[in-house]
Amino acid sequence: MNWMTSKVQGGDVEILVKLGAGAKLRDYIQTVYRKVRGADRGAVAAEIPLGAGQFDWQARKLVGMGMKPSGKKMFTPTGRAFYRGLNVFPGRLIGEPAAFWDGTVQPAEIRTYKYDALFVHERLFVAREMSELPTVAPVPRNVVFNNKVNLIQLNVEFPLNGWVLSRPVMFVAATCLRSTIIEDLGCHWYPKSLGLLPMPAEVTDELREQLLAATATLIEKDDNLADRWRHVEALLASSTSQSVSQLIASGSSLVDGFVLPVHEPDDALPDDIEMTETGLQGDGGAFQLTVPNADLRAVLWYMIDRTRLADDAEVPVAYVGACPVPANIGEVGSAIRAAHESSAQSEFDAARDALDRIAATALDLTEDQLAYICQRFRDDPFLSQIRPMWAHRGLHVQGFKDNSSEDRGTS
Repeated sequence: MNWMTSKVQGGDVEILVKLGAGAKLRDYIQTVYRKVRGADRGAVAAEIPLGAGQFDWQARKLVGMGMKPSGKKMFTPTGRAFYRGLNVFPGRLIGEPAAFWDGTVQPAEIRTYKYDALFVHERLFVAREMSELPTVAPVPRNVVFNNKVNLIQLNVEFPLNGWVLSRPVMFVAATCLRSTIIEDLGCHWYPKSLGLLPMPAEVTDELREQLLAATATLIEKDDNLADRWRHVEALLASSTSQSVSQLIASGSSLVDGFVLPVHEPDDALPDDIEMTETGLQGDGGAFQLTVPNADLRAVLWYMIDRTRLADDAEVPVAYVGACPVPANIGEVGSAIRAAHESSAQSEFDAARDALDRIAATALDLTEDQLAYICQRFRDDPFLSQIRPMWAHRGLHVQGFKDNSSEDRGTS
């Protein structure tokens, strides 16, 4: 095993050694060839042509960055849709392309698109270069990517975008493979580290079908989880706002009985804040905030949670006073409670558990070992914070304009 460990505990070692001795993603990445000598130097092929000189061709794994643009002059009114890494989510590309490219103007660096003619879309995937954990999507036809992604072509058909979402695979990624850390949560995913992700010893038809079904279900539940907040976001986007502190200063009835936290302003709010019948609490009850008004309680919970997800960072205690409260708080509070009480979260969690069991069996992990991995992601202060870029994380609340007074801030 040649992983570089950084977040490993004693109980992890047995599992990591077991997975480290098995197959890796690099074993399943297709090998291709590029001609390095002769008149047609630069030609590419899936196999060295019969009768060709062996030393005229150089082998390489078909994994690497997207193209580096050469400026706006490269883009055209029509052509292949040009996407960035931030569009990559497990189920698909989300959002509009940044531009279009018809190939008439070459990029500054062509990178992996030297092998464009060898791409087989049933086996081609794109991975964000920057994310907390590997986030991979299938590559649709007629699209290209910038150099903030890594393209990966496998030598077998296999749902890699779903496989990397399983907690046994994420466990290896989180504890051993994160590199060039960005503020402790985000990091860079280079071809070498992606190539070390664990893979099953054999990709059978049965395993492939199981993973395809489990991946489709999980992605559907992720979309459902994202969708449940869209009505809330629309209401927020159409509203003016005042901060909690401004409501207190003006004597608003919304804050009757509410008291700002006594913690230091720069202290971090807990990551696991929950709504109760009387307020908010976190850290197993160690953090308590009394919020008598049910609508304000819902808005505070929602805005704190979405701010943490949007920024991939801790939310300071000072945010409670600065939190924007919409003028249409009754509508927003009702929408938040309705979404919070839906079954979307439990269905998403069940779909994740099903995928985990398939992956654990494929990696020859025991039920106890899988339970240990899940417990680490649930209870560990670091592992409980990092996650792939789910669709329900990508649809962040946008700031909504506050025009009620010149001295009142916006969200």
